[in-house]
Parts: sequence; structure tokens; C-alpha cells
Amino acid sequence: TAAMALVLSGIYHGQPQETVPDLVGYLGLIFLSLTFTACINSTAVLELMHQERPAFYRERFAGAYGVPAYALSWLLVEVPYVGVQSVLFLLFLYFPLGFSTAAWRVAWFWAFLFLYMLFATAFGQALAALTPSTQTA
Repeated sequence: TAAMALVLSGIYHGQPQETVPDLVGYLGLIFLSLTFTACINSTAVLELMHQERPAFYRERFAGAYGVPAYALSWLLVEVPYVGVQSVLFLLFLYFPLGFSTAAWRVAWFWAFLFLYMLFATAFGQALAALTPSTQTA
């Protein structure tokens, strides 16, 4: 993710932000980069979730814990990773592109970025839970 942010910021560094086509190009950049990171996050958890499925079945049938607790624990485990990933993405993409450095704008961008990446990770986990194998997902 950091490498992709560096490449994209290198391509768009110094580009003007004055006309409507310039802004549309930046919006396309943001959309493309967020969609790409969402795909990475969604597919990264698939294999791990499928590998952990036998252990979940064993502990579930033993009465160790329920499905909501298991799902919530998997999501909470991903929060620090997604937080670091979103901060690195913000640092390598937001500031080199010359976006506003007002604290509230940076905070809003990071909040949406973090929640979007967390949603993509949760979507990948849900997809892994609903499909019988990694190849099907």
C-alpha cells in the first residue's frame, strides 16, 4: 500500500489543481487508490480466514465462544494494522499531492480512509465466512 501511494504521489506531484479537469483527475486518483487498497485488504484476509476455519469449528462445537464474539475478535485484531496502513497511506499520498494541511481536513480524510479500509477488511472476512473455499471467494 505504501509503495502504491508513493508511485501515485510521484506521478501526480506538482500537477495543478486549478481547473475542473485537474480536480477530476485528482478525484480519479483518490478513487483508484482507495479501490485498489480495498481490494488488497479484502483479498489479504481470505486465505487466513479459511485456514482458521477448522479451529473455529472445533472451538465452536466445544462451546468455547459464539459466532458474534469470533467475528468481532477478528475485526478488532485488524484495527491496529488498518490504522498503521491508513496513516502510512495518508503520509505518502495526501501531503505530497499538495492537499490542504488544515488539521480538520487531514483528520476527515484519515477518518474516511481508515473506515473505508476497515470496511474492506470486514467485507473480506464476511466473504471468507460465506464461501466454502478460497477459490470460490
